Amino acid sequence: MHYSISEIKDLLRRVEIDHRLSVIYGLESGSRAWGFESQNSDYDIRFLYVRPVDWYLCVEKRDNVLELGTSNDFDLSGWDLKKALLFLRKSHPVLLEWLRSPIVYVERSVIIQQMREIGKEFFSPRSSLHHYIGWSERTIHRYFQQPSVAAKRYLYAMRPILCCRWIQAVGGQPPLRIQDLIAAVDIPTKAKSTLEGLIERKRAGYELDLAGRIPVLDRYIHETIPQIKDFILTLPKPDYVPFEILNPLFRQTLEDLSTHPLQ
Repeated sequence: MHYSISEIKDLLRRVEIDHRLSVIYGLESGSRAWGFESQNSDYDIRFLYVRPVDWYLCVEKRDNVLELGTSNDFDLSGWDLKKALLFLRKSHPVLLEWLRSPIVYVERSVIIQQMREIGKEFFSPRSSLHHYIGWSERTIHRYFQQPSVAAKRYLYAMRPILCCRWIQAVGGQPPLRIQDLIAAVDIPTKAKSTLEGLIERKRAGYELDLAGRIPVLDRYIHETIPQIKDFILTLPKPDYVPFEILNPLFRQTLEDLSTHPLQ
């Protein structure tokens, strides 16, 4: 089922009302943002939110994630801004991808652009490579033991590897859309054309349509992962974003929302 941007904005507005918070950023993650959604792909909606100031002024530890469930149409969850800033401090690739999603539903605070700029300045290739190669290996371990593999699983194994190749060859944060990765990364001709065909097949079909086994992609995956792991060993440990940068941003956002609530 297709939903308009205004319908998804209404959904996020209901989240604000029901949970007494302010959604400062809402975006699409998952296959729709990565360029290989199926005919029946759900919407992977993610958001960052801020609570009233009093929420943060307490002794007890409080939840900083909202998991609002998965249906046939929506997978909806969000992070408190404080959690997001801690992930930004460590150059966490999930947050960095959220900040650069090509599909943005809501952006209502200057801190989001400030976070993008910090993410770019303090980008850690090592952190991202660890994340992406681990993601690919988990997909392979879980789904590639069968004689037939869904097209979705091949793309979930391949896209992280291409993100790693982007980091190696181009540098900086990799784009979200797999088409942009394919265009920029050096891939053997046969593997490239096979992958492009698989993307079109998934986009024209349904979420878990089987693709059989694809030897040219199997070979590329199993040859490339060890090379990336060897490259990771050559990289220095990341420099975390100083709290002296993050704390003022957090305080200023709380102050702005307390004096000028979002409408």
